[in-house]
Amino acid sequence: MGRIMTVHEVAKYLNMVPDTIYRKARAGEIPAVKMGKCWRFPKETLDKWLNDRALELNGNGKTSRDIFI
Repeated sequence: MGRIMTVHEVAKYLNMVPDTIYRKARAGEIPAVKMGKCWRFPKETLDKWLNDRALELNGNGKTSRDIFI
């Protein structure tokens, strides 16, 4: 298993505030696992979700990075 990230690490990684990450995790809008009272985020799963989301939003098979290059 790869790296597991905390809410604060994910917030920094995604340039969001922790409250937004908590809200998205509770709503099932971001891949997360609740372990006791804590939310955890497998980095590999999060990266795949980000990539899939970018492809879905762009609709043309190009990531956001590809569009700007």
